[in-house]
Amino acid sequence: MVSPQIIDMLKDELPFDGDEELVLSGELKVGLVLVDIVNGFCTVGAGNLAPTEPNKQISLMIEESVKLAKVFSERNWPIFAFLDTHYPDKPESPYPPHCIIGSGEENLVPALEWLEKDPNATCKRKDCINGLIGSINEDGSNTFINWVEAKKIQLILVVGICTDICVLDFVSTAVSARNHGLVHPLEEVVVYSQGCATYDLPVHVARTMKGAVAHPQELMHHIGLYIAKGRGARIAWRKTIMNLSSREIYVEIQKAICSLGMSAPARIVMRVSMRTAPSKRKGLGPRSVMNDIQLVKGIQSIARINIKAGQTPTVLATVVSGNLVTYYRELRKTSFT
Repeated sequence: MVSPQIIDMLKDELPFDGDEELVLSGELKVGLVLVDIVNGFCTVGAGNLAPTEPNKQISLMIEESVKLAKVFSERNWPIFAFLDTHYPDKPESPYPPHCIIGSGEENLVPALEWLEKDPNATCKRKDCINGLIGSINEDGSNTFINWVEAKKIQLILVVGICTDICVLDFVSTAVSARNHGLVHPLEEVVVYSQGCATYDLPVHVARTMKGAVAHPQELMHHIGLYIAKGRGARIAWRKTIMNLSSREIYVEIQKAICSLGMSAPARIVMRVSMRTAPSKRKGLGPRSVMNDIQLVKGIQSIARINIKAGQTPTVLATVVSGNLVTYYRELRKTSFT
């Protein structure tokens, strides 16, 4: 087993900026891509490449992927799922037989089985590591590229297993294809780190297996993300999904301020502030200690990132007249992040 100290040392030697938050509001056409979240890689004891015991990283990957898939489905946003699937007479060296068709290993994990019948989901079985290559059909067309073009997807959010193998190969190829204009109108490829996982094969175990190569999970997960970042993908460690676009938020705030009879100068400031970056101010006090300009900036900063579906001008008016700190904390408890 690789010690935590060695892993930390290697991470220090291979650092990358991967702490950005991905905010999805529906303004940019987004597609969710799930890579090989099948029994053969994720369900304990399901096959040669499945975990032999419950694994925290894999469990978290499944949990986060299911959350995202449900949100995308509820909003009728497009989903693309790769399912690793092989025939007995076509082995995939250097790996042992896995995800053989008809074995059950090649099927989505129980928590995602519903995707097979979801109208927003496209499922593609592939018999190779690289999903984009595995999407090539006999007639030369490509199922993944056709999906991007048909749905007019500008950003793909990628989750799945294994971070440093199938996820990395797909992401690297997708970035390269984007750079060469082969997947129009795709603009960005984003990997959600908590929605990815890889397998664990400690050194002491690998030494007992002929031809096996050690694969320390935490380290290889980091390396997979590191290389993906170097190839041009974005790495997101946190996600926020808004139900309203920036324009809709702007309209709601405008209604709220007008309903309070706020001064014209304040409304002008609001319009200007909506065109600038959100305020980095962390704490906001009650209205009694704030002037109109501070108030507008506070509402704009909170609302842009945290507003929820169904909020009305009346609710926003309550925010203005109440304590913004309390409101902010309550939103953070309930928002999907």
